[in-house]
Amino acid sequence: IGYTAGGVGQAARSQFYNWPQIDPTRYVTYFDDFTKFTAADWTITKVGTGTTALSTVTVVDGNLVITNSAAAPDSVYLQALGNAFKYTAGKRLLFKARLKVDNATLAGITMGLTDQDTTPADVNNGLHFQKTAASAILTGNTEASNVATSVNVGTVVADTYFTCGILVE
Repeated sequence: IGYTAGGVGQAARSQFYNWPQIDPTRYVTYFDDFTKFTAADWTITKVGTGTTALSTVTVVDGNLVITNSAAAPDSVYLQALGNAFKYTAGKRLLFKARLKVDNATLAGITMGLTDQDTTPADVNNGLHFQKTAASAILTGNTEASNVATSVNVGTVVADTYFTCGILVE
């Protein structure tokens, strides 16, 4: 138990002095290991008629498995409820995700911070990664009022975990 008077700074002997991470009370944070999945916590958009299943897999690190048909344009999008985050110029921002896909060319990916929308692959505003079906190239994107800047950041390999992140200083 500790008490630090005044301000939001972390005094040398506050309760977080030996904590191995940054003081969690100083930031707005969302983190999900997917050790469990509750559909009511997400806006879920399903496109197409293919069978879709969302489930967690019991592994030490947690996993969310999205099972979908291989037919185009069948897809599933998950968006955290409520547009809880909006980037403000001059503020620091971090987004990081670890994932894998079973087919590097058929899978489509859109992930990052974007407007909440019923067509998530068609981003109007955001900082995000995207991989279109029929390509294994992952792009990093910034988009404002539907004007995008993209850069190729890597090639997705089937059934292989990869990590991507966005850091704005």
